[in-house]
Amino acid sequence: MLIICLKLFFSLFYKPDRMGAISTPPIKTDAKATELLTLSHDIMSASIYTEKSVQPDDKMLTHDLADTKVYLDKIAAFIEREYGDFKPEWKFYNKKSGWILKMFTKKRNVLFIVPCPHYFRVAFTLGDKAADLVFNSDLPESIKKGLSEAKKYIEGRTIQTQVNTQGDLDNVLKLIQLKLIY
Repeated sequence: MLIICLKLFFSLFYKPDRMGAISTPPIKTDAKATELLTLSHDIMSASIYTEKSVQPDDKMLTHDLADTKVYLDKIAAFIEREYGDFKPEWKFYNKKSGWILKMFTKKRNVLFIVPCPHYFRVAFTLGDKAADLVFNSDLPESIKKGLSEAKKYIEGRTIQTQVNTQGDLDNVLKLIQLKLIY
């Protein structure tokens, strides 16, 4: 089961192009975006934190996420306030993925945070019931399209979105609510 989860997680961030180069996954640029976009450059790591011996801390996040750090704090506060028993946990999977922040409530995985320069990405795995709620919600079409195009695994479909605006944060909070209904 762990191997399936890890394969699912890494398939989110590493998509070889025709030449075998790894490029970033689809991201949206703001809350009003209608299509998912991909960055035009290749990446070596999903996270900006690639040194296994240096676990990220709040000071590093404040510096590297810059103005978007407040959105990360709001996500954590929202999960704690609405669902209780909030537990963040840093995981280092390998050099390519770097350090990834997992957020749990009780024993349930809510989402993954991938720190990037001046923003972060959030990845969700949604089961069928939660995915249906997303498709029938007022979330942007870009999120619905990304979810509908995501490969379906036993655990569900995984979608990720970039967070760098208040609108992006609002979308993430809505996704959390829809995921945790079930």
